[in-house]
Amino acid sequence: FMRLNPLYSQMAGELRSKSASISEEDKKHVQHYVSRAKLFMYNINQRREISPPAASYVRGTTQRLSSLHELRAFVDEAWGCAAGQNGFSSPSCP
Repeated sequence: FMRLNPLYSQMAGELRSKSASISEEDKKHVQHYVSRAKLFMYNINQRREISPPAASYVRGTTQRLSSLHELRAFVDEAWGCAAGQNGFSSPSCP
């Protein structure tokens, strides 16, 4: 289980309530690193959701794959590349 550092959570909460007596430089620092941490945790959760089905698919269909192209198509579909659903792309998305 991952979570944001409690000190950063507290400072971010203070920034949201606008009652913080934090310097402008520190505000930018907190906002930058809190957003990076949240994105990192989101990406880890996405991998946790996608990796098991992808691994299972690959293990179960290795004999049926006639090319690397089919595997890339599966990965792209799993990441939502084909429909552009999530705004993110897998390393194999064009």
